[in-house]
Amino acid sequence: MQFRAQQDPSLAETQDMDPAEIERPPDNAGNEARVSFGQAAVNLKLVTGAQIQECVNVQRALLAKGQRVPLLGQILLQRGYLDKAGVEKIKSYQQMYQISDKIPGYKLMEKLGQGAMGTVYKAKQVRMERWVAIKVLQPELAANMTIKQRFLQEARASARLNHPNVITGIDAGEVEGLCYFAMEYVEGKTLQQLVKERGAMDERQALDAILQVAKALEHAEKLSLVHRDVKPSNMLLDGSVE
Repeated sequence: MQFRAQQDPSLAETQDMDPAEIERPPDNAGNEARVSFGQAAVNLKLVTGAQIQECVNVQRALLAKGQRVPLLGQILLQRGYLDKAGVEKIKSYQQMYQISDKIPGYKLMEKLGQGAMGTVYKAKQVRMERWVAIKVLQPELAANMTIKQRFLQEARASARLNHPNVITGIDAGEVEGLCYFAMEYVEGKTLQQLVKERGAMDERQALDAILQVAKALEHAEKLSLVHRDVKPSNMLLDGSVE
């Protein structure tokens, strides 16, 4: 079973930088990298370079006149090149880009989901050349020693589980203030997503799902482990229920 987990996005963090620019701080500023809003939008194929340049030219013209310059995201919205969901996706990409190489041995590639406790990313385990899922604890929660220790303890405990219906834990730790839990990556949808898309399951499908979940919980119980949050959004389907 996999913990995976919008709001109306704010434009407060959009940037009005040259879209071709990927900013990297000086060597003495650490290993963080930052990608501009425009470059992120192009990378995600939400807009074209020409559309970004058009909006940047608007900003430059307003600046030359001494007028108030709107943020790049605001101009893209006004011109219909982006919607609010797109802005949120770009901001998530920027956030991921800043920490993509911070966890040794892994490279974060894509945001999979977000819950109250943390964000789950699809990542490449470099040495093993395989995809994994990495859950990163929310920074404000990682600052709480009790929550951080419980998160890491539960992540390590999951490594004891070895069952066809349980996502396999791979690694857990803390680096540069990031608490993370790496686990097996399974392509699929949650039970909650499936029901939302297709409607209620028939009796046979529901019983099959319940049976697989029960087997997974039985395995955990034998190792004195309790899930504590069994719900459809935490059940991942790839033909079986995990």
